[in-house]
Amino acid sequence: MTMKFLTLMCVTWYVVTGISDIAPTPPMGWTTRGLYDCRVNCAAGLETCLSQTMIKQMADTMATDGYRDAGYTYLLIGDCWSEKRRNTQGRLLSDRSRFPDGIASLAQYLHSKNLKLGLHMDLGIITENGYPGSKGHVTADVGDMAAWGVDMIYVDGVAEDVKELETSAIFLDKSINSTGWSPLVSCGWPARLVHANVTPNYDVIKGVCHTFRSTKRLSYTSTWNSIYYTSLFFTPDEYNISSHQGQGRWNDLGLLLLGSSGLPETCTHTQLSFWAMLNSPLFLGSDLRHLAAADKDIVLRKPIIELDQDTLDNTPLIKAQYGPEVQVWHRFLSYADHAVLVVSWGPPEVIPRPIVTNLTLQDAGVNLQPAYSVQDLPSGQAIGHYFTDDVMMIHGAPVTIFPAGNILLKAVSEH
Repeated sequence: MTMKFLTLMCVTWYVVTGISDIAPTPPMGWTTRGLYDCRVNCAAGLETCLSQTMIKQMADTMATDGYRDAGYTYLLIGDCWSEKRRNTQGRLLSDRSRFPDGIASLAQYLHSKNLKLGLHMDLGIITENGYPGSKGHVTADVGDMAAWGVDMIYVDGVAEDVKELETSAIFLDKSINSTGWSPLVSCGWPARLVHANVTPNYDVIKGVCHTFRSTKRLSYTSTWNSIYYTSLFFTPDEYNISSHQGQGRWNDLGLLLLGSSGLPETCTHTQLSFWAMLNSPLFLGSDLRHLAAADKDIVLRKPIIELDQDTLDNTPLIKAQYGPEVQVWHRFLSYADHAVLVVSWGPPEVIPRPIVTNLTLQDAGVNLQPAYSVQDLPSGQAIGHYFTDDVMMIHGAPVTIFPAGNILLKAVSEH
């Protein structure tokens, strides 16, 4: 595939001082861009659609059911929150019927719960769903969002000219800086560059975005193949994206699909493990008020969240492969520990075919010490003590992986 490089004169090394202060670790939260994506039909009640009623109920659940305390602190409202047209002064206002009290009131409510409000905007004239974009109104929109108390903006570029995306994003950043406002800036527009076969200038992107998505957007209609294709963006790392990730700038793999009716639990739990292994922001999109117990348990698992938030090593690598489907990923952790993810990208099957490995710590890239204590990372359950050339055994058998499944291990240094 022939790639074009988009060059912008005088901005190749555009970097904003202090950007890492906003997102020292990958942000976590909940977003309407999942189950409630542009669900504006409220015939069944305001609690069932994109409205302040539903948002407040979700915030209550996040505050009382352990999500906030686990680190899920952002509540991001995606597209379709505004009126279909700007007012006579050219201002963007929230939909009168679904957000009658306005965004400022909603932000105050979330802040009272120690949560943060995120809001969607677009660099183009219109959004993906036909709502007003910010092109020509950036300064006014930034001023309004700052005045409303918005803590995060999700910046799309659906209708913007691909050649203008980086220039528009830099102008947005300058507008934000001029107000003294310091929101978390999450960018979805880099994915448009990749889709157009234009190599993103990550030196620009990491200067104006705290998180950035380069892969196709995931939605609640996404399949297992969509998750698999997201993983392919990093195997190999064609854009050397790992070199641009670190404190204050996080590669966003997209929406977590736990709770999606179209995917089995095995698939969505594997997705969570892979996202955490790659330090992706973690944003849920299901109805937290009615999330299945198994899904709630896994997203609140402290060791998985700690893996995602451990920023010592932002460049996990594939260390071994078993056939075309099974990969073994390795990442260094704090305190001289290691994370190992064994993942199968094979499609889920009615009668799954297990793949048996003879995996050793050496194979997985764990070899700085002669021996380690190995544990199941999500549960913390001890698996055993192994020298680096020992074949690891789980429940009396070598590491065995099922299609669409994962095994997440932690090797703890004994020195």
